[in-house]
Amino acid sequence: MKKPVLQSNEMFPHVEAWMAGTLSQREYADQHNFFPYVFSYWVKRYRQFNSAEDKKGFLPVSIPVNQFAVPATIEIIGTNGFRFLVHGNQTDPAFIKKLLQ
Repeated sequence: MKKPVLQSNEMFPHVEAWMAGTLSQREYADQHNFFPYVFSYWVKRYRQFNSAEDKKGFLPVSIPVNQFAVPATIEIIGTNGFRFLVHGNQTDPAFIKKLLQ
């Protein structure tokens, strides 16, 4: 009988064991009584979790504050298409940080 779907803390060690071995996904799934499509799903989730793409986020940016600078416009575009515009003299990094939190 095949096992039901498990949680990541139970499946990720199986994925790591499979990656360290020489079996195909189907062979590993059969030996451990997983449905092959379920094991394939967890392999995909493991790769997504551990990929650099999954670790995207905001990076620190140094913006020099110059009281004599001409007011500027700052545009921040997120990976999901979110657009954030700040016009005029409100380009202070502390102000922008508060807005993004």
